[in-house]
Amino acid sequence: AATGMEAFAAWQLHRADLDAGIVLAFRRSECPFPVLEARLRGLRPDGRYTVELIDEERRTERQTVGGRVLMTNLELRVPVRGTSLLVRYRGE
Repeated sequence: AATGMEAFAAWQLHRADLDAGIVLAFRRSECPFPVLEARLRGLRPDGRYTVELIDEERRTERQTVGGRVLMTNLELRVPVRGTSLLVRYRGE
Protein backbone atom coordinates (compact mmCIF):
# COMPACT_ATOMS: atom_id res chain seq x y z
CA ALA A 1 0.00 0.00 0.00
CA ALA A 2 1.24 3.46 -0.89
CA THR A 3 1.85 5.66 2.12
CA GLY A 4 3.69 8.65 0.63
CA MET A 5 2.39 12.19 0.32
CA GLU A 6 1.33 11.42 -3.28
CA ALA A 7 -1.00 8.59 -2.18
CA PHE A 8 -4.78 8.47 -2.03
CA ALA A 9 -5.66 6.33 0.99
CA ALA A 10 -8.98 4.84 2.13
CA TRP A 11 -10.09 2.49 4.88
CA GLN A 12 -13.38 0.63 5.29
CA LEU A 13 -14.76 -0.17 8.76
CA HIS A 14 -17.66 -2.61 8.36
CA ARG A 15 -20.13 -3.94 10.95
CA ALA A 16 -21.53 -7.19 9.55
CA ASP A 17 -24.04 -7.42 12.41
CA LEU A 18 -25.54 -4.06 11.35
CA ASP A 19 -24.94 -4.45 7.59
CA ALA A 20 -23.43 -0.95 7.81
CA GLY A 21 -20.14 0.86 8.02
CA ILE A 22 -17.97 3.78 7.08
CA VAL A 23 -15.19 4.54 4.65
CA LEU A 24 -12.55 7.16 5.46
CA ALA A 25 -10.75 8.51 2.38
CA PHE A 26 -7.76 10.86 2.43
CA ARG A 27 -6.27 12.61 -0.60
CA ARG A 28 -2.79 13.49 0.54
CA SER A 29 -1.16 16.85 -0.24
CA GLU A 30 0.79 15.72 -3.31
CA CYS A 31 -1.73 13.23 -4.72
CA PRO A 32 -2.46 14.10 -8.37
CA PHE A 33 -5.65 12.04 -8.53
CA PRO A 34 -9.04 13.51 -7.44
CA VAL A 35 -10.88 10.15 -7.60
CA LEU A 36 -10.23 6.73 -6.10
CA GLU A 37 -12.27 3.76 -7.31
CA ALA A 38 -12.95 1.66 -4.21
CA ARG A 39 -14.35 -1.85 -3.81
CA LEU A 40 -16.15 -2.39 -0.53
CA ARG A 41 -16.22 -5.78 1.18
CA GLY A 42 -18.70 -7.60 3.38
CA LEU A 43 -21.83 -6.27 1.66
CA ARG A 44 -24.78 -8.15 0.21
CA PRO A 45 -24.38 -8.03 -3.60
CA ASP A 46 -28.16 -8.10 -4.12
CA GLY A 47 -28.85 -5.62 -1.29
CA ARG A 48 -29.65 -1.92 -1.46
CA TYR A 49 -27.69 0.58 0.61
CA THR A 50 -28.30 4.14 1.70
CA VAL A 51 -25.00 5.95 1.18
CA GLU A 52 -23.99 9.35 2.56
CA LEU A 53 -20.89 11.10 1.24
CA ILE A 54 -19.75 13.86 3.63
CA ASP A 55 -16.96 16.28 2.75
CA GLU A 56 -14.86 18.44 5.07
CA GLU A 57 -17.38 21.28 4.84
CA ARG A 58 -20.03 18.81 6.09
CA ARG A 59 -21.86 18.95 2.78
CA THR A 60 -23.74 15.68 2.46
CA GLU A 61 -24.84 13.85 -0.66
CA ARG A 62 -27.27 10.94 -0.13
CA GLN A 63 -28.06 8.18 -2.58
CA THR A 64 -29.34 4.63 -2.71
CA VAL A 65 -26.92 2.22 -4.36
CA GLY A 66 -26.90 -1.50 -5.06
CA GLY A 67 -24.46 -3.65 -3.09
CA ARG A 68 -22.86 -5.01 -6.26
CA VAL A 69 -22.01 -1.45 -7.40
CA LEU A 70 -20.43 -0.62 -4.03
CA MET A 71 -18.43 -3.85 -4.21
CA THR A 72 -17.07 -3.13 -7.70
CA ASN A 73 -16.96 0.64 -8.30
CA LEU A 74 -17.53 3.17 -5.52
CA GLU A 75 -16.05 6.48 -6.71
CA LEU A 76 -14.51 8.44 -3.87
CA ARG A 77 -14.20 12.03 -5.12
CA VAL A 78 -11.91 14.37 -3.20
CA PRO A 79 -11.32 17.38 -5.48
CA VAL A 80 -8.97 19.30 -3.15
CA ARG A 81 -5.53 17.96 -2.25
CA GLY A 82 -4.92 17.42 1.44
CA THR A 83 -8.59 16.88 2.31
CA SER A 84 -10.81 13.93 3.17
CA LEU A 85 -14.19 12.32 2.58
CA LEU A 86 -16.37 10.30 4.96
CA VAL A 87 -18.76 7.74 3.52
CA ARG A 88 -21.48 6.16 5.67
CA TYR A 89 -23.55 3.25 4.36
CA ARG A 90 -26.36 1.14 5.74
CA GLY A 91 -28.30 -1.74 4.25
CA GLU A 92 -32.01 -1.13 3.67
